Amino acid sequence: MPEWKALLAPAQELEVKLAAINEADTRIFNVSGSCAGAGSGDFHYYRLIRRAEQDRLRKMDAEHKAQQERQQFEAKRQQVQTELEAKAAKKRAKRQKKKAKKKQKGAAGAAGTAGSDSEGSGEDSDAGKAAAAAVPEQQDLD
Repeated sequence: MPEWKALLAPAQELEVKLAAINEADTRIFNVSGSCAGAGSGDFHYYRLIRRAEQDRLRKMDAEHKAQQERQQFEAKRQQVQTELEAKAAKKRAKRQKKKAKKKQKGAAGAAGTAGSDSEGSGEDSDAGKAAAAAVPEQQDLD
């Protein structure tokens, strides 16, 4: 990743957080008026406001953490998926190569068997029969 992209990533996260803060409910509490001094009930009111703000911040942090975990999970899932696809492709290629080799060997054995049957050599005809037995013929099951 280029260096400038690495520098932009935290800035984008910050912008997302700032957007979430701006979208959140903004409450303006007029705790005390213009007169100096606080009454005996103001502390409880302050404590209520403080608790509400802390709950809001906790909720935002939990949402951010959940979003980060989702992104990490999706990245890991994508990585595992690509690894599995690579393994499957490798195995598929191996199977196809083996099948082609077997087919080529069977075709060469069948051509050799046809010539050897006319000569009467029993060893070559047995190899041809074994190759033919290894490849099952498609049966009609109607």
